[in-house]
Amino acid sequence: MSENSGAFVGISLCLALLFSSIPLIPEVNAGTEENYPFSGSLQNPYSLSGSSEITYSSDGSLIAAAFNSNVVIINTQYRTFIKDISIGNKILSLAFSDDDSSLLVGLESPFMSTLAMAIYDTSTWERIGVNEDGKEVSDISILPNTPIFASANENNGVSEYYINDSTNAISTFDGQHTTDVTCLDHSPNGQQLVTGGEDGNVFLWNRTSTLVDVSWQVGFSITDCSISPDGTQLAWITNSLLQVRSVPEGEFITTLNLVGTAFQLEWAENGEELWLLIESSTELLSIFDTTDYSTIKTFELGHQVTKFAKSPTISEFMVTTNTGILTAFREDAWEPYSGLPGTDLDGDGTPDIYDGDDDGDGLGDDFEYSCDEGSDCHTHPHPDLIRQVSITINKNKIIIQDKYQMNSSISAPIRELASSAVSSDGYVSQGEAIKMERMFCSGTNANQISLDWNEAVKFDNSAIIDTTVLCDAKLGLIDTEKHDSRTRIELRWFIEITLANNVDRPFNMTFDPSVSPPMHTVVQNIPISPFTLTLTHEGNTVYYQTPIHVNSPQLSIIVQAPPDPDPTFVDITLSWLENNFLIPLSVIVVSSLVIIIGIRRRNKLLFELEEDEDDFIEVTSRRRVSNRGQTPEIVSSTGRAQPMQRPQEVTRSREQPAKRPTKEPAIRRVKKVPGSVTQTGEAPRGGRMGLFRTWCILGQGRP
Repeated sequence: MSENSGAFVGISLCLALLFSSIPLIPEVNAGTEENYPFSGSLQNPYSLSGSSEITYSSDGSLIAAAFNSNVVIINTQYRTFIKDISIGNKILSLAFSDDDSSLLVGLESPFMSTLAMAIYDTSTWERIGVNEDGKEVSDISILPNTPIFASANENNGVSEYYINDSTNAISTFDGQHTTDVTCLDHSPNGQQLVTGGEDGNVFLWNRTSTLVDVSWQVGFSITDCSISPDGTQLAWITNSLLQVRSVPEGEFITTLNLVGTAFQLEWAENGEELWLLIESSTELLSIFDTTDYSTIKTFELGHQVTKFAKSPTISEFMVTTNTGILTAFREDAWEPYSGLPGTDLDGDGTPDIYDGDDDGDGLGDDFEYSCDEGSDCHTHPHPDLIRQVSITINKNKIIIQDKYQMNSSISAPIRELASSAVSSDGYVSQGEAIKMERMFCSGTNANQISLDWNEAVKFDNSAIIDTTVLCDAKLGLIDTEKHDSRTRIELRWFIEITLANNVDRPFNMTFDPSVSPPMHTVVQNIPISPFTLTLTHEGNTVYYQTPIHVNSPQLSIIVQAPPDPDPTFVDITLSWLENNFLIPLSVIVVSSLVIIIGIRRRNKLLFELEEDEDDFIEVTSRRRVSNRGQTPEIVSSTGRAQPMQRPQEVTRSREQPAKRPTKEPAIRRVKKVPGSVTQTGEAPRGGRMGLFRTWCILGQGRP
């Protein structure tokens, strides 16, 4: 026991050193010829949740999908639900028989004598067999071209049974695994059986001898394992490691470190591709070329994925989402009713009763103006809902926006999936919207889109220098609610063309309405015709037309020189002054004269006031002050109080009426008026001039 443990530890260390030297596989965006854009959602009508397992029938006509303990059957052509079967226990695996006559269901069976497998007849969907030998039947393998299947048993091994006798084992492969078997697969020729277990061991069994031909000790639980359709290669995955060996020799082919944790692998039908479901920062589906194991394509799925199944007949795969929804991805457009008999007014090959176009304009009613029942709403596409092409010209930059909208029935389940891609809070965050955007924009071929639009939009005497393409699909997702059933998701492609010269008005532009939409993208599920065209130059809309059909002839758009702008108030004023200059000149002259006259009048009044000031003289008056109530300092001999000092106040006043002269006459300031004299009891002051003035007055005969 100690020797085996030491050997196991030594091998584990060697493998760890080997794996650490393996370079990480870069994500390669190899061409867009093989692309599987989002093709639609399938909401089960049984109110089931927790979708986990899924598989196609051998002829590709049916899908079986597990929702916890229920399995539903779906018609793949019309994507309609046929049957809901309640099993009772949690479903862990699904498989159709090689002739599609039976459906095998692997179950979780934690107790003895409980159901581990159930088998159903696909014609009646009645149960025709059971198996109780197993604890967790997580994988089922059908031996090609036989009614034999293999599943895990309760002894950490594998047993084979006939489908019509599922209780009696015909062979067992025990004694090697120490824990549960997690994966198993038959070789196409039926000579080998591969098994992988939680114990980290992989065994290649000889079915004839039921002995192990080749074994590998990996050291980590094996997640999935399978033999290629041509029987030459064996692949298994564990954590972020992919290992491939030859069959039956077991020779080394390759070992690859992946960009995340892998939890499922599937071979393409021709064996030329190996598909891996990887959980990284988002769910990825990587396709490898089995000749050299280079990456052909990596899809970002944008939402939670538990399992995927690839159609054996068409370029399509479907995934489970741990919700009540399944999502489909398809290389070409899904047209299930094409070619069926019936009235087809729009001539698209699909009868009107199936394509939602009951008025024959080639457009579904959900892209037209809403119409009351019984009203005539023939051919009324809504310009805000159909495809919109906007061309904006700014100097030498031409920015084209090609916008599409998903209808509400497509947008609603996508929003529900997006709201739980990162956290289950019921809202679509920016991070969740970005995940979905990467899924929708997957397949964008920037080179092809550039070529298409460079040919579709042309300007006279202009040469193209550069073209860039961007994709945006967040509108209608960010900050929306999980159960929002009205908001439409918008998909936009921006094409920026740089010209060698500026585009000034006037100019001529030609536009080809048949320009191709982004091929191999989600747009293949959206009507591309008719559409609305808007042309904007330097912020001004110069052309608008709707609806335009893709089969319309080429448009020649002539944009005239811009009209003269409306004159401003300043422009109007200057023009009036130019034509009527005499009027403002006259106003200026008259105003100047009025101002001058006013100034002169004001100066004259001021001068007269100054003369009046000069005609005033100063006179001295005595102010009597009552000493009543005061103690006089000086008392006369008669007992009267005497003033303390002689009043010397000077007042200014005009001429007052004559008063009887006092002993001490006051000197007052009076205005001298010709022809009058003031007698003060004294000789007039002023010297000779005063005597002369008195003589003159008396000489006039006045008394």
